[in-house]
Amino acid sequence: MAFSKHLKQTEPTIMSTLEKAQRESHARGRAEGQAAAQAAAQAAGQAHTLGRLLTKRFGPMPAEFAARMQAASLPDLDIWTDRLLDAKSLSDVFATT
Repeated sequence: MAFSKHLKQTEPTIMSTLEKAQRESHARGRAEGQAAAQAAAQAAGQAHTLGRLLTKRFGPMPAEFAARMQAASLPDLDIWTDRLLDAKSLSDVFATT
């Protein structure tokens, strides 16, 4: 009886500095990974929409421009989306400044 009483008691867990740092690092890494995944999903969605709009306006998308859109950052996609309304050709949209 006395033995089972001691087994049921839980002792407070003492976390070492290393364990605490590892847990914090893991949590930080998970948050950074989630933010990166969210940014990638947003870029993919914006690239998809931009591709549809450009195809509707200028016709089939050459592979070169499609590849640039798929690899683009959000700031580049924003620039190209802004240029869409004033551009006279796909080259105008993707021109480097």
